[in-house]
Amino acid sequence: TISGENTTTEEVVMSSETIAEISDDEDFLEEDPQRIELVISSLESVVGAGEASINVTEPVVRTINNLMNLEQDFLEDGMIQGGRAVAALEGQITNFQTSDGNFSTVLDNVGVTAVKIDARSVGSSLAYANIFSENETPLIVGALQEGNTRLFSDGDAIPLERTATSISVPTTVLELLGGAGVELTAVPVTFIIYGNDVLFRPSMPTEAEENLEEEDNSTVTERVASQIISAILRTEDTNIVNLPPGSPVITTFLTNL
Repeated sequence: TISGENTTTEEVVMSSETIAEISDDEDFLEEDPQRIELVISSLESVVGAGEASINVTEPVVRTINNLMNLEQDFLEDGMIQGGRAVAALEGQITNFQTSDGNFSTVLDNVGVTAVKIDARSVGSSLAYANIFSENETPLIVGALQEGNTRLFSDGDAIPLERTATSISVPTTVLELLGGAGVELTAVPVTFIIYGNDVLFRPSMPTEAEENLEEEDNSTVTERVASQIISAILRTEDTNIVNLPPGSPVITTFLTNL
């Protein structure tokens, strides 16, 4: 756990790398669910240090990727622990966005792109998508691929017929940040795609589960039948609350239903 105002960047980096290394061992975590809780709470401590270093950001993303390899049953509080893990990832990317650089990585279970965008170079919208090659069978679950998960400076260029998941942010939304004082040549935008729903499953019984007859041994699990994608546009002092009329953020999903 990181504590104290005198914590150095090097100490935060070392802590983040240690957490990632522990999370690499899936069997070790699943032997004792308390170890998963320790990883998540330690991750929150690292993110809380506020370090923007890519050497902290990369291990945080790797840890999230590893947690998504776990069976959902090993998350004691289901949605609560998953939500904390997602919040930690978003928090670290927000930390990173206070630096001058860009960051992009695609691992098996999670892809992240955090960039400073020149709003003047964007077409109708800025988009992030997971697409599959021509003549390729689309996979709703399974390892993400770096070449297939990428940023589009014009959302109109996305081949929707070959898209598993996408999100498009209209240029007018980027301009809102400019109106709030953000430099339009360097608008901080983050896209995150999750390849499965391990961190997003409910911890409480669903209505269907509660209505099952006691003698019925079948189980019902509420699941997200697609990949999950998000866009984050905010700075330390600015959040977008309401979208302009006629300027929706558009998402597309290919499901396995």
